[in-house]
Amino acid sequence: NTEEIEQPQFETVIELPSAFITALAKARRFVAKTEDKPSLSCIYVRIHKGKIYLLATDAFRMYATQFVEVAVDASLSLDILIPERCADSMLKIFTGSAVRLGVTKRKHIVVSSDDATTFVLTPGFNESSVLLLTEISLLRRLD
Repeated sequence: NTEEIEQPQFETVIELPSAFITALAKARRFVAKTEDKPSLSCIYVRIHKGKIYLLATDAFRMYATQFVEVAVDASLSLDILIPERCADSMLKIFTGSAVRLGVTKRKHIVVSSDDATTFVLTPGFNESSVLLLTEISLLRRLD
């Protein structure tokens, strides 16, 4: 007897090309290996003024990219941390695929397949207050 898994309820959903998963794979190599500071051991995704940025740093090296071909509502502003462990799972499941990036009402980050039948849910520590101010200012320079 198998019960259906309830699908997450989203506050926000963004359609992303397969290039997002490719960038996630590259960024993963730049995160810190310790989990002392979530902002250094996670991949940071920023959605601001209609643009999507992806950044990872271990405080010595940094990877940053911007997705310009993705249509995003200019009024939408999100700061998201994706733990490396979740990024690993996302890469195993979604490599080469376009995905949906969603945020639930409980501030969990969900990456799902186009048809939303397969998804990965992150832990719920995504608060902008855990981001290092230096990382945010580095991204603002990319604007």
